Amino acid sequence: ASHIKATINSYQDSRRATQEKQHFELHEAIHSAMAMLVLNQVSVTLDCPKFIDIYGPHNLFIQMLLNLLKNSIEAMQQRYLEEPGFQPMLFIQVKTTTASTINLVITDNGCGISEQALNKLFEQGYTSKETGSGLGLGSVARTLALFNGGIDITSSGRNQGTSIHISLPTSY
Repeated sequence: ASHIKATINSYQDSRRATQEKQHFELHEAIHSAMAMLVLNQVSVTLDCPKFIDIYGPHNLFIQMLLNLLKNSIEAMQQRYLEEPGFQPMLFIQVKTTTASTINLVITDNGCGISEQALNKLFEQGYTSKETGSGLGLGSVARTLALFNGGIDITSSGRNQGTSIHISLPTSY
């Protein structure tokens, strides 16, 4: 019984550590997430000023970025399968909108999202992928709530790419 209790305590400690809020640099977080991805043939343009400080659970933020970037890469891979000459391009741009708010925009030129799918993206269990769980974007929204941030996803349709707009408060 003490083994089970120790396992549960260890799990709870790791959950708390994951949710522990701290100051971190957005530029560094984007680079950390990018370093964990396989970017075969994807041209990446990153436009992010240094020294933008964010406050919240650092590990959850990186997990969230990984989730979003992985979705973009998969959308571009899907389009590449249909169009062999296609050049996948990912743009990550950070803009300061006010003294206390920034916009992080992730744009890909992948397969795009239909209007019907756009309306269901954040529904728990919804997925357009054969092996998807439908938990990804729900967890993204929950992570952003911990940062008092917001998300909006737009796409003009099939093979028109997708833009993910995230608004975040800065912590100066």
